[in-house]
Amino acid sequence: MKHLRLLFLAALLAAFPGPVQAATYYVDSESGSDSNDGLSESTAFQTLEKVNAFPFQPGDRVLFKSTGLWRGTFKPHSGEPGQPIYYGAYGVTDENLKQTDKLSAEERRALLDSAQLPRFYCSKDYSDPSLWTEVQPNIWVSKEVDPSDPLYFPCDVGNIIFAITDSYGKELNSDHLLCGVKKWSLDNLKQPHDYYYNPEDHRVYIYHQGNPTADCPMFEMALRKHAIDQGGCHDIVYENLALAYAAAHGIGGGGVARITIQNCRVSFIGGGHQFTTESGKPVRFGNGIEFWNCAEDMKIVGNLVYQIYDAALTNQGRAAADSPHKSIERNILWTKNVISFAEYSFEYWNGDNAQITENVQFVDNDCYDAGYGWAHNQRPDINGAHLMFYHNAAQTKDFVVANNRFLRSTEVCVRMENDWRSGLTMKDNVYSQTENRPVIRWLSKIYYGVDDFEKYQQETGMDVTSKASKE
Repeated sequence: MKHLRLLFLAALLAAFPGPVQAATYYVDSESGSDSNDGLSESTAFQTLEKVNAFPFQPGDRVLFKSTGLWRGTFKPHSGEPGQPIYYGAYGVTDENLKQTDKLSAEERRALLDSAQLPRFYCSKDYSDPSLWTEVQPNIWVSKEVDPSDPLYFPCDVGNIIFAITDSYGKELNSDHLLCGVKKWSLDNLKQPHDYYYNPEDHRVYIYHQGNPTADCPMFEMALRKHAIDQGGCHDIVYENLALAYAAAHGIGGGGVARITIQNCRVSFIGGGHQFTTESGKPVRFGNGIEFWNCAEDMKIVGNLVYQIYDAALTNQGRAAADSPHKSIERNILWTKNVISFAEYSFEYWNGDNAQITENVQFVDNDCYDAGYGWAHNQRPDINGAHLMFYHNAAQTKDFVVANNRFLRSTEVCVRMENDWRSGLTMKDNVYSQTENRPVIRWLSKIYYGVDDFEKYQQETGMDVTSKASKE
């Protein structure tokens, strides 16, 4: 009888197996193969397409070789509560990446700017001079290719990023790079590096005296796509990844939950054509890390974000008042990030009073040079600001902006469009602004500079323990 019970138990366990053991997978863009099993460095996967399609399970770890480069949009898989899918790196040699929380902001910025991290480019490499033909004096056009060609542009080219020195490594910081100047017709190409993307023939035209790549060892055409498209995803960790040259968002997508982004580098993002207004005005866009509409239980810690068309970091939403799905932005922590050369360091807004925002913490971040980036002088709406608080009508509580450093901006450090102080706490921040430029733009009409910062504190009740000084 006991023997029969054991057989029955064995059959029962076979019919209902326990949890699948989490696995670690490796991805190597140079030496891997998609026919491998991915379970060791010597049998690594190779392509982003394989990673996007593979059925990873909750708790799995996906590690990209630190020297690797992948092109296209990375589409992550969801884990489960307590069992996130981890996307990270292997072969990283700098031990400081394991303890960035112990480094100063300047040390973190220098480390993440130079670290050899797995790179994800949402761009096409057009550095080969044979890909360009002069069609008019100083007007060059990219090679005509069909949709099956890897060099084909399936969508708008929102930026061109090129190197200006022959002595550069695989990792480039903003000191080495310049960007093209986007124009909206062929007739407007007047100056070096002016370019036009023609949506009819899917080619790029650029003004240059001589072949545009002659002195540019790197020439990246950024596509209007996200580097990581995580819409609808949940329970994910990203760590030690480098995202660049995407003309939409670095990390974008709505309806997300329980995601951690840490020790990542996000650079040269945005500039894609979003839409054209009824009056014929083209609008461009692109944020470094964006959570759209619903986002809950998010942690964004210790990242380096720079050279961004719009906002380096943002949670925002606009669900329709009659929609059964509300824009809920809840339990979001932005901390210890280093931000520079974005039009806005941090942007927030949320639709009407049917929407909900609660427990958003923007604390202990270091923000430099808002509005001084590649995109500023190309924008039709110059807005340089560290805190860009567009109109917020949501039910808002426990929104805290504290212990941040906001240093230099082309316009203002804080722009507040409407009064939602009942849900907002601002304290212990440090503002440093260039001589004669305002620190605060309050309700679109009142400006406070360094000299009358105390007046701002007294009249608004905000930032009463914060400090402001001149550069």
